[in-house]
Parts: sequence; structure tokens; C-alpha cells
Amino acid sequence: MEQCYAEPLTLNRVAEQVGLSPAYLSSQFKKESGSSFSEYLTMCRMNAAKKLLRETSDPISLIAEQTGYVDAKYFSKVFSKTFGISPQKYRSL
Repeated sequence: MEQCYAEPLTLNRVAEQVGLSPAYLSSQFKKESGSSFSEYLTMCRMNAAKKLLRETSDPISLIAEQTGYVDAKYFSKVFSKTFGISPQKYRSL
């Protein structure tokens, strides 16, 4: 997931690719990582976003797109919920 976070990943798609049922993959993923599939994917995307915000001057909308979010407003909402600060404020720190 660390390499493919920008793609439209879903539990069903990954389960199909690895030949497991979504329910089994979900339970094994949680057991091994301590996080749900979606929580882990969100953290991969958010950590990549933090790096892009620090290292580039790309617009927030482009960073959203580069980290797998179609809607920049939704990206900002998830970022703020995850880190307690907006992407704009994070960039200015």
C-alpha cells in the first residue's frame, strides 16, 4: 500500500488480486497491522500528503490528487481530522 496509495484501492480489489475473500483479508489485515484496511490506507495517504506539503509548493488540490483523493475538500477534511490541523496550516509551520 505504501507504493500504491494514489490508486483507487479497495479491500475488494486487493482481495481479488491476492485470491482471498474480502472478509478474510480484512480480518487478517487487522490482526497483522492492528488497523483496518481503510485506516491503514488513509494513514499511508496522509503521511505522503505531509511529505508533499513539506517538500513541494504544489497546490493542495494537486497533492490531494497525488495521494488518491479526487475531491480536494474531502482531502482537507480527512487531513484535518487525522492531524488536527488543515493542510494549509500544516504547510505554513
